[in-house]
Amino acid sequence: MRDPRVDFVSFTGSSRVGAEIKAASGLRRVALELGGNGPTIVHADADIAEAAPQCARNSMRLAGQSCISVQNVYVHQSLYAPFVERVTAEVAKLRLGDPLDEATDVGTLIDERAARRVEQWVGEALAGGARALTGGKRHGAAYEPTVLVDVSRAMRVVCEEVFGPVVTVQPYGDLPELFEHISANPYGLHCASSPSRSRSRSRRSARCASAA
Repeated sequence: MRDPRVDFVSFTGSSRVGAEIKAASGLRRVALELGGNGPTIVHADADIAEAAPQCARNSMRLAGQSCISVQNVYVHQSLYAPFVERVTAEVAKLRLGDPLDEATDVGTLIDERAARRVEQWVGEALAGGARALTGGKRHGAAYEPTVLVDVSRAMRVVCEEVFGPVVTVQPYGDLPELFEHISANPYGLHCASSPSRSRSRSRRSARCASAA
């Protein structure tokens, strides 16, 4: 950053380091791809037989080590119970193992320290009243694919970036209020998806997102 020959900086990583780079960039151009906590909204008219496997796969792909991994799934209260049942069954099917084994669905995290951090965050959530419907255990640098329910919005597994194979499922009733909640976090709406069979509902979601 101090070298005068550099006139463009691209960085992919944490929000904290991204902020430090931006503060030091001066007049140089900067492209930052920072963290996220993957909000996904499942509407009342969504096809949960399709949405549940998608959420399961996209939350556990690369062991959750992607800034666009699905981390928080908000399900309309009318579909919450059957969706939770389906997504838990899908995640429970995933095989934890050696990343070099073609039969492995979910491999290790980048190192054991990262797995210990995920273990700590999940432990905090469980101590605060959350429940793990599947997974929830660490094996060296690997962490079992985990589904959490009964979480609160203040828990780190919800409001920060887990960057591991953990997904929370939460019910919602009022869509505008939900968008206000999502927009209140520092990651915004850049990676939100919104399964629905209604074009008008999708347009309404886009308007809510813009207003929030």
